Amino acid sequence: MERRYLTCGELSQSRAEEIITMLHQIWPPDETTDIKTSINSYISKNERHDLILYLENNSVIAHAISFTREINTDEGKMEVLALAGIAVRPEHRGRNLGKEIVLDAFENIKRNKLELSLFQTGVPRFYEKMGGRIISNRFVNSLNNEDPQANPWWDKSVMIYPGTAAFPDGTIDLLGSGY
Repeated sequence: MERRYLTCGELSQSRAEEIITMLHQIWPPDETTDIKTSINSYISKNERHDLILYLENNSVIAHAISFTREINTDEGKMEVLALAGIAVRPEHRGRNLGKEIVLDAFENIKRNKLELSLFQTGVPRFYEKMGGRIISNRFVNSLNNEDPQANPWWDKSVMIYPGTAAFPDGTIDLLGSGY
């Protein structure tokens, strides 16, 4: 297995299409989403984000994105590592690739001199086994013109890693949409 570390801006169009096709397999888009729009959105939205790809026979079998994100807490601004798009092709599950790629992404906490990663998930037990913990803060997005008080997350659980890290109480402003 080959590991590649790059930014989304360094992706070829064909590699981006391969990734989007895999992500659509795992999280099917709504009927109004076409592949070309998804590819362009993926590249432009994530252009400077750190991307980790695991490849076998030059095909993507696992994917993760991380990036630094500034949030606002009751104690002031804080930079965290955002984690998104964790995916392993279904036929390659059961090989601990999900755990490996997440731990690779979490290495960016140290590289970026951050205290922790903040992310949402529908599978909290997976991250708890690696040392993450669920937090119960209220989250808002003051940059949402329609409803700045609405919860910007869509998954049930919001977590931090490492779970031993200090995280402020109170309302957290994501200063942008969920990821």
